[in-house]
Order: sequence, then structure tokens, then C-alpha cells
Amino acid sequence: MAYLDKEAYDRKADYAGRRMAENAKIETLTEEQHDVLSWLCSLRHEMHSNQEDFFFNESGNYGKFTDAVNDDRDVQSINGQLNMAKLPKIKWTKDIYDYDTESEVYELEDHSEYADDEWDELIDSKRREALRFAESVNADIEEYLRKIDEEHGTEYAPSGATRIF
Repeated sequence: MAYLDKEAYDRKADYAGRRMAENAKIETLTEEQHDVLSWLCSLRHEMHSNQEDFFFNESGNYGKFTDAVNDDRDVQSINGQLNMAKLPKIKWTKDIYDYDTESEVYELEDHSEYADDEWDELIDSKRREALRFAESVNADIEEYLRKIDEEHGTEYAPSGATRIF
């Protein structure tokens, strides 16, 4: 991911704001539905920009991100918010419990049984699993937003035109 200077970041934020305002004019969705979809777009971007926070459970975003994709906490979750707005739920391709966090690796594995380089490789392997999970969440949300866009003529899904890699 490229790093933007403040001016470029501000331009992207302005563009996103204008896009959300245009979306809100579409009358096939309620105001509440537009609000939830706009929130989902912001959350998707935040999760996509901070994917490692799914692994590093001591990060400030970990609880927020995992609550969002954990249907056990329905009201706080993405699907809970979608359900309350009478929108279809997202079908997740992976389960939140499909990977171990950094703390779980330390709890489940005996560090003394590994050489330093083996331990580092184990941690890196587990981190990559968490990143694959985070990317699957991103892909699921993007696909969901594309379907909403196709059905309602909105532009909630991120487009290639504004992405920087």
C-alpha cells in the first residue's frame, strides 16, 4: 500500500464524502440503510488499512474488528447492523476462529521447544494466516457492496479508479 501525503489523502477523503452524498440520493434504499452502508464502507477501509490488527490482539483495533465480523455479538457486528437496517447479511467465507492471534500462539505453543528462527517462522506463518483472514473479510464486504451497487445503482464498493497500491 502506498503512503499518501496529506493533500492527496484529503482529496481521497473529499471524493469518498461526495460519493457517499450521491449514494444517499438513491431512493430505493432508506436513510438508515444508506447510513449503515456508509458506515460499512468506512469500517471496511479501516480494516483493510490495518489488517495486521486482526493478528496483534493487543492493538487498539482488534476488539472492534473482531466484534464487527463475529455474529455472536449480533448488535455490534456488521451483520447485526445490516439486519437492523433490513439489509441482507454478508455470508462470510471464513470464520473468525479460523486463525490464531499472537497471544494465542504464545499460549498454545511452548516457545522453548523451538529454535529462535523456527519460532520466528511460526509467528510469521500465523500472522500470514490472520492476514489471509483479513483479506477474506475485505473481499466479502467488497462483493456485498458490489451486489448492492448493481441492485440499487449506488457506488458503495471501492473502485479501481481511486485505489493506490
